[in-house]
Amino acid sequence: MELVERLAALSRAGIPLRRSWELLARRHDVARLVVAMLDVGGDAGTALRLAGASARADPRLPWLAAVWTVTERTGAPLADVLDRFADGLRAEREVARARDAAVAGPRATTAVLTAFPAVGLCLGHLLGAHPLDTLLRTSPGRVLLVAGAGSWLVGRLWIVRLVAGAARPPRSSRSRARGEPG
Repeated sequence: MELVERLAALSRAGIPLRRSWELLARRHDVARLVVAMLDVGGDAGTALRLAGASARADPRLPWLAAVWTVTERTGAPLADVLDRFADGLRAEREVARARDAAVAGPRATTAVLTAFPAVGLCLGHLLGAHPLDTLLRTSPGRVLLVAGAGSWLVGRLWIVRLVAGAARPPRSSRSRARGEPG
């Protein structure tokens, strides 16, 4: 999250927080909301929570709000806390990339295996075997068509479910992604 990294850098540089938010407001809608909240006497933590409540908001905003509130209440060094928060966000992004790379092969295999029956029918037709005639006009062919289609469907659903399960982040990450702090 670029906003966190820039905010940490500005804080480390000794720029007052109000001025940091004003500088960030040039590029970030969330920072504009924080500046507006500060203008009416509110605080940045409340503005971040409000921004995170939006359905389209970055799901990490409630976490930034929690970090901000904790540093304000405890007096912890904001730049250090934001740096660590940014490190955690980067690590989470790298894990998501690794997970996506790990399921890319199974997804491609699923696509290929899904197409095999149609390819087989086309090849049979090109070779002059007339597989559709056999499947649709003979009793054994209809039985095989139903059995094959059912097996194909069950296999497809099973593979899709397995790949979706592997691509899904662990439960604790999902709650973080939805913005549910601790």
